Amino acid sequence: MKRCSNCKRTLEESLFNKKSKAKDGLRPECKTCQKKDGALYRMNNREKLRLCAKENYKHNAESYRAKAPAYWLKRRHGITVQERSKMIEDQDFKCAICGIKFGDNNWDKACIDHDHVTNKIRGILCHRCNVMLGLARDNKTILQSSLDYLS
Repeated sequence: MKRCSNCKRTLEESLFNKKSKAKDGLRPECKTCQKKDGALYRMNNREKLRLCAKENYKHNAESYRAKAPAYWLKRRHGITVQERSKMIEDQDFKCAICGIKFGDNNWDKACIDHDHVTNKIRGILCHRCNVMLGLARDNKTILQSSLDYLS
């Protein structure tokens, strides 16, 4: 048991974060108080923290840029860069809708198409086809009406 220096409650030691330099190896305030203090600090020092983050990015931009694609793929789609590359390879480096070969320019780049309800990946599309599906809101009726209109 330990007493929080902030709220003065006596709590289980598991409710305190570790601090290696402290005599007992624990921070003086409980996790709840520490969380509240941190939120208050971030709220009162928003501009200072923004400038620190900006400065940190400036000095480590190369590292951030190198990690960004992998981080984005994992967070947004739950796949690795290698899994994305395999999917592109499995489609013979071509768009699943129009069949254009993926290239370096913005319109020919490979985009991950996914169901916006289930988040399940459907395939890899070129940018144009991905935008087309997005503008049609993945609605088959809208796409069929478009086909009828073109006929």
